[in-house]
Amino acid sequence: MIPRSILVAEDLEHFTDQGQRRGKTVRGVAQDFSRLLREDLNLFYVEDSKQNPGDHEKLLKQMAKEVSPRTRYEIHAGAPADEILKAVHHWPRPEMVIMGTQGHTGFDKILEGSVAEKVLLKSERPVMVIGPKAQEQFFRLGNSKRLKILVATDLTRESRPAEQYAKSLAARTGAEVTLFHSVFEKVKRVHEASIISGFANFDMDRIFQKMQRDAKDSLLLKRGRMRRSMVDCHFVIADPRQRLVETLLLEAAKDYCLIVMGTHSKRNALLRAFLGSTARDTILHAEVPVVIVHGH
Repeated sequence: MIPRSILVAEDLEHFTDQGQRRGKTVRGVAQDFSRLLREDLNLFYVEDSKQNPGDHEKLLKQMAKEVSPRTRYEIHAGAPADEILKAVHHWPRPEMVIMGTQGHTGFDKILEGSVAEKVLLKSERPVMVIGPKAQEQFFRLGNSKRLKILVATDLTRESRPAEQYAKSLAARTGAEVTLFHSVFEKVKRVHEASIISGFANFDMDRIFQKMQRDAKDSLLLKRGRMRRSMVDCHFVIADPRQRLVETLLLEAAKDYCLIVMGTHSKRNALLRAFLGSTARDTILHAEVPVVIVHGH
């Protein structure tokens, strides 16, 4: 088995009181996952190249010791996103990257142009982002009686890596997995197309019912495969009258410890569009961490 560790990424350039509080939450979540997955932690700090890396050596050594005796730490100088991505793509690659959002530019633009966004765009390993709401809740896995993972899936091949990663986490931690699907966007697109074509509401009920049946059939197959792998799996089909993010957040409030989502492309333009909507809004408003997994 390939030895892996969990990379906890922080930026020493913003090592303010707020940054320290955020870092404490991020390290706490990382410590929980390290314990559950039986993997080492690597606290990865980046500071401005003009600073002396030795300035923070004593502090970081103490912080690593407080997390666990097996926790390592590294200090790098340079552009934070670039240094984090170098570490992510260095062999052996980490299990995942865990980081928090900073919120410099206002709540609605926390990811835009941030280190987190740049890492999400290019990381070839799953990235867990602990957003502002999750930080406010001081989220810890120790507060959960049983781990429940919510997986947002559009049932295409692009969602399979996220589904498989959630399955892997569940198999190693005994967590319960719920596959979450919404036909809202599909219904919206069909409705808009029918208006443009002059056939508004033409057979919409029949089309919608078929979408629901097809989704249920696909989810039943996925649930069956997970259960045959000894993973406790369920599924939810969201209310098609509500936006995906709204229904996803409502479901996530039901004692889930984690949301796992996939992306639709590794090409930056499409991924930026994705982060500008579903994933971005989920990260900003979820009260639990969100893991983003690249599609193939």
